[in-house]
Amino acid sequence: VTLSLEGGIKGYIRSMDSQLPPNIDNLPEELPGLTQNVVSTNYLTIYATPKFEYWVRRVNLSLNLPVSYAHYSFDKAIANHDEVYFSPSLSFNWKPNNRFSGTLRGGLGRSPMNLNLIHPGLIMTNYRTLESGVDDFYNTSSQNISASVSYKHTRHGLFANGMVMH
Repeated sequence: VTLSLEGGIKGYIRSMDSQLPPNIDNLPEELPGLTQNVVSTNYLTIYATPKFEYWVRRVNLSLNLPVSYAHYSFDKAIANHDEVYFSPSLSFNWKPNNRFSGTLRGGLGRSPMNLNLIHPGLIMTNYRTLESGVDDFYNTSSQNISASVSYKHTRHGLFANGMVMH
């Protein structure tokens, strides 16, 4: 039986100043509802990942229970946001001998949106394309399951692997 814990703090600080020139062709520095001159997207995350492993004969059972708390600060782009993420996973590994092994894995997850998409208006991505950002925070959810097998016979130079994922 093995019980381990990994944890830490990570952060991200990013700001953009579009440096719109004032009063060229009588345009304002900001076009209300379309542009914003300074946008910040920052976050601070505190995370912990407890892991439980249990070995019995030729079977390894592993349970990961990562949890994290994130505070997102978006300045004027969108409302600040706090979120808790929990993404458990379970793994079952069977190794009957030195040549063969099989693994089943499954898990659930949640992750935040791509923070590069957060801006409340239009951004010119090249000389002719304007891209609109999102104005609301959202998360993505995922579920996964996989099975894999491997066989090796080193003396004959035979190695075979197979995996199925969904």
